Amino acid sequence: MGKDRKMLPTFVFRKLTYLLPITFGASCLAVLPVTAQNVTLYVNPRIGSDRPELGTNVAAPFKTITYALSRVKSNQPVIIQLADGVYSDNTGEKFPIRLRPNVTLRGNESNKGRDVVVVGGGAWRSPSGFPQNIAIAFSDRSELRGVTITNPQPRGYGFWIDSTSPAIANNTFLDNKQDGGLVTGQSKAIISANQFFRNGTSGLAIEGNASPDIRGNLFQQTTFGMSIRQNAAPQITENTFTQNQNGILIQGNAQPVLRGNAIVNNRDYGLTISGLATPDLGKSNDDGNNNFQGNGTFDLQNVSRNAIAALGNQLDVKRVKGNLQLSNTRQPVSLFANINQQLEQRVATNQPTNFAPNLNVPPVQISAPPQKNASNFNLNVASQANSPFWYEPVTSVIVRIRPRQLNSPIPANPEINASLPPVRSTPPAGEPINQPILIAPLANTSLTPQAPPRYRVVVPVSSPQTVAQVRQIVPNSFASRLNGNLVVQIGAYSDRRVAEGQVMRLSQKGLSAKIEAIKP
Repeated sequence: MGKDRKMLPTFVFRKLTYLLPITFGASCLAVLPVTAQNVTLYVNPRIGSDRPELGTNVAAPFKTITYALSRVKSNQPVIIQLADGVYSDNTGEKFPIRLRPNVTLRGNESNKGRDVVVVGGGAWRSPSGFPQNIAIAFSDRSELRGVTITNPQPRGYGFWIDSTSPAIANNTFLDNKQDGGLVTGQSKAIISANQFFRNGTSGLAIEGNASPDIRGNLFQQTTFGMSIRQNAAPQITENTFTQNQNGILIQGNAQPVLRGNAIVNNRDYGLTISGLATPDLGKSNDDGNNNFQGNGTFDLQNVSRNAIAALGNQLDVKRVKGNLQLSNTRQPVSLFANINQQLEQRVATNQPTNFAPNLNVPPVQISAPPQKNASNFNLNVASQANSPFWYEPVTSVIVRIRPRQLNSPIPANPEINASLPPVRSTPPAGEPINQPILIAPLANTSLTPQAPPRYRVVVPVSSPQTVAQVRQIVPNSFASRLNGNLVVQIGAYSDRRVAEGQVMRLSQKGLSAKIEAIKP
């Protein structure tokens, strides 16, 4: 992999093309071979009909993706070509949509699915944990291309990948209640040239032992552009993280490799490292080439227990915090001069980015009779500014918003009783109204109040002074023991995004917190 990384441009962002995915060599991408037996099925929610004799002709399409998938034979290579329109419960879709092996679900890659919109979610029991609500579930060798995905359900995920290795390219993940997508298990998915906007907690979450290849994506206007946790080891290359509350959060024992990313103009922190995480931000003879600048509090902070090396990056050494071993550091190039002009030139070419060129399937030109009643969904691109399903990336310079400073008195008696109770099986009420930790406003805040706590946040401590420091930030926290070790329990939460918000706020205060799952 090190050799492959050296083949990349030394620093692709120097030409100020930051806010759109970057083209790169596809030699390291696994692709699904195209054979003569490939079948194309056509789906159009406006004029289609779910009848077995239809679907093989663009003029006589199926109505739903669900029905088209039911017509696919096991392991048959199939392209399901979607016409412009909205695919939802109202049009007959059944969620989650489960893509079988060798199935490609394709809309319009040239505009990243601007007019091909899948809206909805359904219950899915992940092999790795709790039941989830997701829009798209992937099998090995399945693909998603040129589609917009929105899951408005509580705790809704745009997609969920568990120990499978699909390819996801040139899509938009917008306004998903929980995350744009989650990758877990042993997955080696390829996720390239997508746009993640305004998702609830994370644009993309990576956990378990997953090692996906994440390239050329844009993460924008989300609490965390990307969350990497547990033992995940993704390759994060040439992505842009901007206008999020926080760019990237790396936790647990995660070991991601970051090369050539732009982590710029996020409201609080650019990149935060906590727990026992050991990210590769550049090493000898293999520069990181990441650009950190314009983030609200710090561009790069390490509150983990490890010293982190960061070689060959663009950053201001006065805007970093923690035990960081910096070398070959360059001052960041200004990103925002003439940015609009650069974007206009790029958008004017209107060329799709193909990240799996060996999938040599030409785009299908959809031509169908005009819709008789266009009031349900206006396909005119000019009207998309008023569409609830589409969000145009912001390209102007961002006004930085600094969080309000909160001060609470230190408790009068910070001493710890030598005999501490065990961590409660029924934790104290989470999400208290008077909690002074300021959780960043989320794009979607609808939670289910009656849901039982599923996540506990604790801070390992070694002295009464540390307990006092924690309680200064969270007065209703309490000292306890977990597996024989002294901890301060912050609270228990029904929603992981709230727990992650607490971890992030504590890390900003120099405290390394962790999330413990509460088994039902």
